[in-house]
Amino acid sequence: MFNALCSQGVGAIDGFATTAAAYRRLLHERGLGARLRSILQGLDVEDLEQLARTGESARTAILETPVPPELRSFASWRSSSTVKGSDGWSRITFAS
Repeated sequence: MFNALCSQGVGAIDGFATTAAAYRRLLHERGLGARLRSILQGLDVEDLEQLARTGESARTAILETPVPPELRSFASWRSSSTVKGSDGWSRITFAS
């Protein structure tokens, strides 16, 4: 899926790991879940241009949402947490 989408110009991350609880907590932060539902409403996944635009909007919403303090205790959030990958897409990185 990753290769198929990227070769069509649709941004996708090639890996991500979190707990379900941490994911749900992040969705709750500053209404991120509602914002993502709004962004994804009416998405036609067969329309690759719309899929690319919608994906960019969703990534932006996630990157603009601060990590809740209780989740920061599990990983050290770097001030340079957003970096551009070699393919031009933003990545979120954590210090070890």
